[in-house]
Amino acid sequence: DSIGFLSAHVPHHYQFLSQPVRRARAFLSSVGTNSPSEVECDETTGKPLIHHIEVGGQRVHLGHLRSVLPGDVLWDQDLKTAVEFSNRSDKLRWYARPTTRSNETETMKRFFEKYSGPYGSINIVEARKTFELKSAAIAEAEDPKGHRRNCYKYYFDYWHEKPFSGMTYFDWLDYSDQGRSKYIHKKPRTKCSEKFMANAKIHFFSDEEKEDVAIRIEPSGEKLVARFESSGHLLRPTANCEPYLYIFDLQRNLYVVDESFDSEKYGKIKHTALSSGRPVLAAGSIFVGDNGSIQAINFNSGHYRSLIPAAAFMHRWMENQGLNTTAVRWMGYHKWKSTDCNKLKWRKVDIEGFDGKLLNESCNEVTTKITWPVVENSDHCLTGNESIE
Repeated sequence: DSIGFLSAHVPHHYQFLSQPVRRARAFLSSVGTNSPSEVECDETTGKPLIHHIEVGGQRVHLGHLRSVLPGDVLWDQDLKTAVEFSNRSDKLRWYARPTTRSNETETMKRFFEKYSGPYGSINIVEARKTFELKSAAIAEAEDPKGHRRNCYKYYFDYWHEKPFSGMTYFDWLDYSDQGRSKYIHKKPRTKCSEKFMANAKIHFFSDEEKEDVAIRIEPSGEKLVARFESSGHLLRPTANCEPYLYIFDLQRNLYVVDESFDSEKYGKIKHTALSSGRPVLAAGSIFVGDNGSIQAINFNSGHYRSLIPAAAFMHRWMENQGLNTTAVRWMGYHKWKSTDCNKLKWRKVDIEGFDGKLLNESCNEVTTKITWPVVENSDHCLTGNESIE
């Protein structure tokens, strides 16, 4: 179960949600020694070094076990270069081999691929322009401490400072004195303090939780109404500036939730809460009137930055179900033009349930035949002569 205090049961920590990391609490000697002690502190570095173990009364030098031990076990050759981490809650310390900035850049690029989607979909990576902002979006989605939000873009600059720490980003941020000291330096201090980040989290819905917020759209006379799939209940009316958030995922599922949805349990709701940060076809807000009637749909999302295909996917999906798309106000961005539709490579769309040619038709229809409220600041509020009854 243990070699000295290199416990086999010490819990892993995580650099990302999907990357458990062994907590190496000591170094193993590859050459052995005549010292009677199993464990000593290295004279130069002061770090714990395990010389041998006793098996059946016989001293076994650990160098003989090198070929069978995991590759992330640390040896005496790592004593001078290993980086040190600590957990303030229980004063636990552990070590790891250093990484490089180039290695971490390549790791992040692999995450970019993981969170990208098929042509025409929208994702949290392409919604941002710089490497730092893309990385911040990935960090929120992969955060091993619960999808903390808002502050990563500030700390990436500190993490990259020379000389490079040799630590992965979350190791540096959460388990090093160097990273933790940075919590207090960036203004506004309160917004990105360690205490704020510990509480400012986005709850990512599980598959079971998403079943409760999945909706379907169906005709009701000349109107369209929305009701929850699980309960059959109609969506409640929303105020003009307090619509439901929605995502329309790659499997053509539609999920909605309002920003105050059980805030004590879930905290602040964002689009990524419903998508777990994965690519989607559309994301925005749905305005609902009396008796579940859908008044308007927009495509505003800070995480996804919807492009014009998002409206085409939503419109075509409704058309495929025989729904009256003119019963809904389509609220687009002022910069979206019908001429943009013909510039897109619809033939590249390879998403089940959609045809590129029909998507192009929907794109042109939704941008030319339906009146768009294009007021610059109308993203979150239903504006114009029509209002929710």
